[in-house]
Amino acid sequence: MARRATIEDDDLICKLTDVFRNVGYDGASLAVLADATGLKKASLYHRFPGGKEQMAEEVFKAKPGSATMCLRRSRATRRRPSACRR
Repeated sequence: MARRATIEDDDLICKLTDVFRNVGYDGASLAVLADATGLKKASLYHRFPGGKEQMAEEVFKAKPGSATMCLRRSRATRRRPSACRR
C-alpha cells in the first residue's frame, strides 16, 4: 500500500501562497496546486471542499499581502476572482 502524503497546515498555506503569487488565481489550476503541495487533487478537495476559491481565501486570511498579488494578476486578465473581492 502506498504511503499517504502529509503536509502541515502552515507548509500547505505557504506552498499555496507561492503558487498564487507566481501564476495568479487564473493560472493556479488544481493540477498545479496539487503538484506544488505534493498532495493529490482529492486530498486538496478534502481539505478545501470549496475548491480553489477556498484555498485562495485561506491564503489571504493567513497572508493578507497575497491579496495584492492576486488583484494585480486578475486586473491583467480583466477578471477578479471572487476570493479577491473582499
